[in-house]
Amino acid sequence: MRQAIVFALFIATGSASAQDAARALAQSGHYRAAIALYDSVLSREPRNWDAALGRAQTIAWSGRFAEAESTYRALIDSGAGPDAQKGLARVVAWRGRLPESERLYRVVIAHDSTDSEALTGLAQVLQWEGRPREARAVLKRALAAHPDDGDAREAWAKLRPMVSPWMRPTITTWGDNEDNSGEAGSLAAQDGALSFAATYRNTQGPHDVYGHTQTDRVGVALGTGPLMIRADGGVGLGEGEYAEAIGAAHVAVTVGPMTFTAGGSRELFDETAAMIASGLVQTTADAALDVGGHLTGTFGYATVSGEDHSDERVEGSMYMWSSAWHGLAIGAGAHGYGYVRPDTTDGYFAPASFILAEGALRMTAGGERGLAGTLELGAGAQRIAAFGAPASIKPAERVNAAILYRFAPGVECGVNGGYAVAASPNATTASAAAAYRGYSVALVARIIP
Repeated sequence: MRQAIVFALFIATGSASAQDAARALAQSGHYRAAIALYDSVLSREPRNWDAALGRAQTIAWSGRFAEAESTYRALIDSGAGPDAQKGLARVVAWRGRLPESERLYRVVIAHDSTDSEALTGLAQVLQWEGRPREARAVLKRALAAHPDDGDAREAWAKLRPMVSPWMRPTITTWGDNEDNSGEAGSLAAQDGALSFAATYRNTQGPHDVYGHTQTDRVGVALGTGPLMIRADGGVGLGEGEYAEAIGAAHVAVTVGPMTFTAGGSRELFDETAAMIASGLVQTTADAALDVGGHLTGTFGYATVSGEDHSDERVEGSMYMWSSAWHGLAIGAGAHGYGYVRPDTTDGYFAPASFILAEGALRMTAGGERGLAGTLELGAGAQRIAAFGAPASIKPAERVNAAILYRFAPGVECGVNGGYAVAASPNATTASAAAAYRGYSVALVARIIP
């Protein structure tokens, strides 16, 4: 009813007022009413290109990409000019045809090398194609041509974190009720497809057992369109200066809102001082599914081995999340693992199996600049089983929080941490695992030089 009243008020007014109303309706998500207003203008002025282009853009915003594409193509044939070409480039990019979108933007730029809208659109497409260096160069051209262009500056602010080199230093401390504690410092950096990461961990366990590890690795990320390949490799140094080759490789495929990732890794199993002292290494094959952030799932098969201990573990998780309402989302799911060899009941791989089901609440606040925060609460029940013993069911709970200050998109610093009451594979006995409680706190930052 409200949309009909708005339509009736503006149908009798001038074209400019009707177009302003149509734009306002489209920006507020009232697409059908906006299209109706644009149609009223075009019925009187068939060659009003501003109204025709606004109508095509509204159709695209409503998710009717095929109709929007045909509308833009008809406008180009009718002589609507470069704005129609840019609109078509946006739509075909949203439909996943990135090379075609890139060609369309370059045709516009060939006629006007200072068209900031075409340059920023091209930069976004280049980023989606996995070409951040080229995207950065194109955005700088747009800013140089129009230093006061608000759209170009906003596009640069949003794309800058994705196309610029960055560094992420982190300092973490943790502990649990089993007298395990430690500190870690890490530095990660990325420039385009290349990345580097270094981490040093110092741990202390019961009976004055100490351990430390150091890992250094380099990586590469390659991809275009829906396909992304990430791989890294390096060296891990443990107690006694033993050296192990470490690394990971994963392939991700995105189809619409769904992303599927699969790969494997080989890492030091260095969660506690006792594990480090035993020189444990974990080799994992894993997969993950993410459907628009509303459904997430993981699966892994790991082999953990050292000089005196070895075992295999199956693990997985599945969670569902609602859409956020004023920053609040509700979720539910389960995660767990199980070791498969019954000859290592105690020592490092206890309990034999564990599954936790919970309900969760996530609250987020803040934007791309200024203070931002996240709070996630979970509560449920956990089933814990030791080898050769009946299972027990106990309550489980957790809280995770983060507070960040964002100086600009992608430039931030803050603190995050968590506390959990849940079984852990880090516990050395089944009884300890059943009563496990642990915490962690980290100082984090992300810097763009």
